[in-house]
Amino acid sequence: MDKIKLPADVAKALEQLMEEYGKGWSKNYPAIGKAVKKNKPYTTIVNFVKAKEENYELLQEATFNGFEHDATPKEQLREYYNSLEDNDVHKNIVKDVLTILRTTVKGINDSM
Repeated sequence: MDKIKLPADVAKALEQLMEEYGKGWSKNYPAIGKAVKKNKPYTTIVNFVKAKEENYELLQEATFNGFEHDATPKEQLREYYNSLEDNDVHKNIVKDVLTILRTTVKGINDSM
């Protein structure tokens, strides 16, 4: 099975819930719903479920099949840039394009 892609904030919140409750976190969902004012990860999960009813099942599927966060374009570019390893020519092209676009990406050209 492929890993489930979740928004970055939801993936992070789910990781924290699983650290606290393990894969059985959903059994504690009623308690999580009551504790949202005190705990940001709970709020993130509850809001994600409220946004679309099927998101609850998606989170359960992600719990057992694995998940990853849906990378932003900047994150994808940073992953590509880091995969270039010792290819300075291509790394410089990436930096030049970012300069032309007047865009900063942490880990690539944030020290310019």
